Amino acid sequence: MSGTMKIRTQLIISTVIFGLVLLIIAVSAVTTDRQLEHLDRQEQIARSLAQEANDLSYLSTEYLLYREDLQRTRWESVYTSFSSDLSEFDPQTPEQQALVANIRGNQHRLKEIFDSVIPVYAASSGSDDPAADPVLQTVWSRMAVQTQGMGADATQLARIMHQEMDQLEQASTLLIFALMGTFAAYLLTSYFFFYRHTLVAIDDLQKGAEIIGSGNLDYAIVETSDDEISELSRSFNRMAADLKGITASKTDLEREAAERKQAEEALQRQTEDLAWLNRDLESAHRETNLYLDILTHDIGNTENVSNLYTELLIDSLPGDREATGYAKKLQRSVRKSIEILGTVSKIRRIHAGPPLLRPMDLDAIIREETGHYPNSSIRYEGAPYLVRADDLLPEVFVNLIGNAVKHGGSDAAITVLTEEENGFVRVTVADTGPGVPDEQKDAIFHRYEQKKRGVGEGLGLYLVQILVGRYGGEVWVEDRVPGRPEEGAAFRFTLEKA
Repeated sequence: MSGTMKIRTQLIISTVIFGLVLLIIAVSAVTTDRQLEHLDRQEQIARSLAQEANDLSYLSTEYLLYREDLQRTRWESVYTSFSSDLSEFDPQTPEQQALVANIRGNQHRLKEIFDSVIPVYAASSGSDDPAADPVLQTVWSRMAVQTQGMGADATQLARIMHQEMDQLEQASTLLIFALMGTFAAYLLTSYFFFYRHTLVAIDDLQKGAEIIGSGNLDYAIVETSDDEISELSRSFNRMAADLKGITASKTDLEREAAERKQAEEALQRQTEDLAWLNRDLESAHRETNLYLDILTHDIGNTENVSNLYTELLIDSLPGDREATGYAKKLQRSVRKSIEILGTVSKIRRIHAGPPLLRPMDLDAIIREETGHYPNSSIRYEGAPYLVRADDLLPEVFVNLIGNAVKHGGSDAAITVLTEEENGFVRVTVADTGPGVPDEQKDAIFHRYEQKKRGVGEGLGLYLVQILVGRYGGEVWVEDRVPGRPEEGAAFRFTLEKA
């Protein structure tokens, strides 16, 4: 036995890895939410401390001017609230601890100064002018210094808490993107290197069994690895070798008949094993699709929540241009991720099975899609046609018209043209944008070959190509002005008339 992994072992490992990815995403999301809640509470406390410090400054002035017990009572109430909020604040870093220590020191000095004023006022007559008393003026100045220091430190604490929240949100978003990219790469790799390999091996085994069964005992099934399918191939080859050694004599013929019966029974068992393996693979495929549906749904929900938070963040930073710019970049990244998830879901739907084509109103679809760009210069020239397609046909125009609007620039003129051609309808979407160089005219329809005119991280034009092929048509790109690619591109495709 070589080091090749069994198919069942590969399935188990794939399931375990998938579960670990889901667990990492869940734990990261829960941990981030708890940290954000804690930082938000700390920021609220810091802002409350800053407001209470301002209130203490105002009430100190009121009491020094009017010497009323009501002002003193209110001052002591705010001071008590300030002390309670300060005790709830949990400094984590040396900078935060230093600021809290400064606030406590200023708080204690403020209390000592205020307590020293009370007996002075109690001993003085109500007619004394506070403004003329140099001692009280000195006391007022000292109290103002303490409250201002408390307010400034509390405001700095709130600013630090807010910055930490921003950093945590950015780190959480980057983690989600990294996990999404890793998992998508894992799924694609599993499909191309595992499922495709297994299906090809099963197909080769079935063809080889048919050849051997037809009487060609010299045929040998290729054994590419050391998994269950290769074991079946070796069994078939041994069976063919045994049958080849049978002589033509009567005794040999009788023995051949008996051995053939045994071989047929073995073949039946092998066929049953093969059918079981095929059912197992189909079950694993359905389970993988189920996990992918769940993951796509959960990630989509997470992206929508992230998009909402970025909108709230942008609204909360009206005066900070740099922070607003970073927040808008984050929002564009989140929306791009949502767009990619939508494109992947459509591609999976296309590969799910054969299309159910029916007559579709091409004119209505084009008018509806061009209406989504009221601020763009789009000219439509066409007549009512019914074509054979399904409800994914609008995606072709979403990608081609959106591509022209995005890459053509604000001054680009876009033309959509339909015309009949030998039982087909040829559709043209042309623009006056930067165009497509000759060496890239084929590559842009391949997956992840984004180049200069691709959309959706290299999936948009690939989606257009497989949809048009699904409807029995062809798609290609030409120069809007032949021989002059710099004057714009013309994407053309054909659809069969209904």
